[in-house]
Amino acid sequence: MNGPEPEAGAHPGSASTKERSNRTDASSVGSWRPFIPQDQLTGAEPDFALAADLIELTAYLAHDRRARISELAGALEIGQDEYEDLDDVVRTRDRMTEETAAALETRARQLGKAYPFTLASNGATLTFEEDLNWGRTLYVLSLILSHLPSERSPVLERSGLVPDKDDIVKLRRWFQYCATASVAGEIGGDAWAFGWPRPDGTAFLEKLKRIWARLKDGDVRETPSSGSPAHVKDDEIDIIAARLSCDGLHGFPIILGQVASGNNWLSKPLRGHADHAFYPEWFVMTPASQTLVYHIIPFTVDPASMRRETRRLGHLMHRVRLCSRALEAHDALQRGVPLQIEGTEAFEEVDRWASDFRLRVKRPGTTGRQGLEGRERKE
Repeated sequence: MNGPEPEAGAHPGSASTKERSNRTDASSVGSWRPFIPQDQLTGAEPDFALAADLIELTAYLAHDRRARISELAGALEIGQDEYEDLDDVVRTRDRMTEETAAALETRARQLGKAYPFTLASNGATLTFEEDLNWGRTLYVLSLILSHLPSERSPVLERSGLVPDKDDIVKLRRWFQYCATASVAGEIGGDAWAFGWPRPDGTAFLEKLKRIWARLKDGDVRETPSSGSPAHVKDDEIDIIAARLSCDGLHGFPIILGQVASGNNWLSKPLRGHADHAFYPEWFVMTPASQTLVYHIIPFTVDPASMRRETRRLGHLMHRVRLCSRALEAHDALQRGVPLQIEGTEAFEEVDRWASDFRLRVKRPGTTGRQGLEGRERKE
C-alpha cells in the first residue's frame, strides 16, 4: 500500500527501504494508498498537516477504513547518512508519529460530529466513518480537492487516484454549492450559490435582482451601466448570504464570498472589490447594511498565517471552519429553522460520487500503485 503518512524511515542495519517497499502485510492487500512526498515530510520542519491528510486519505481509501499512524515511520525513505546513531532515528520516528496524531486529535476535537474519522483513544489508528452528514461530506470533498495535481500535490496523481477531468469540474462546482451551506451556517441566515454556473441557471442580473428582492436593501440596476462587462458571469462573487432583521429594516450583515478551490487561492483577494467595483457597477443605490467579505477554501491553513491572510483576503473559511458551519446549517434545517440555502442537493451528489470512487479504488483483484512508498507493485 501507499503509506498515508510519512514517518522516520529505516535505521542503520535494518532492511533497506527498497526491500521494505516490496513487503506486504494483511492490512495492505486490496487497498490503495496515497503517494508520500518524502521531501515535505523529512528534514528539520516536516509538514505535519500534510502528514495528517495522508493518514486521513489512507483510512478513507483502505478496504477496512482504517489507517495505522505507526506506519508513518516505516514509510519514509530516510537515508542512513542523515543520522549519527539509532537514537536520532527513534527520535525522528517518535516525533512524526506524535505530531501527526496530535494534528488529527486537534481536527477531531474542533470538528466533533463534522469530522468523518474516529481517532482511537490511544492515538494509534484512524477510522473512516461511513455515517455521513453535511460536515463530513464536505470534509471528504475538501480533502480530495486539496490533493489534486493542480494544487501541486502529487499525493493522488502518483498513486493513480486522480479523478478524471469531467469529475474534477463537477467536484469544484459541488464544492461551491456545499460551501454555500457553510456560509449560511456562519451567518445564521439565507445563502445563495451565485458563482457560475448557478444551480438555477439564471443570468447574472436576473439572479442579483431575485436575491435583492428578498434583502430589500439597495437597488439593483435594471440594465448594465455604460462600460460594464458585456458577458459577466458572477463578477468574482460566488456566494451571497444575509441574516435579515426581525423588524425588516436596513442594517443587517451581508456576506459576499469568493470560493477558491485551486492552488492560486492566495492571489484572488476579494477585499475592496465589493465597495469599489461590485456595488457601484451593479447597483443604483448600494445597500446601507454592512458587507463582510469571505474567502472560502478546501485547504488547511497554517495558524501563523491566519492574521495576515485575513487582513488581506477577508474572513478566511478554511477546511475546518467550513465543515463545522456546514453541519450547523444541516442541523438548523433539521430542527425546522426556516433558512433558504441554495445548492444543498450537491451534498447527495458528492456522497454518491465519493462512494463510487471508494468502490473503484478498492475493487477486488486490482493491481497498481500499492506499497508504503507509492511504488507500483502487484499484489
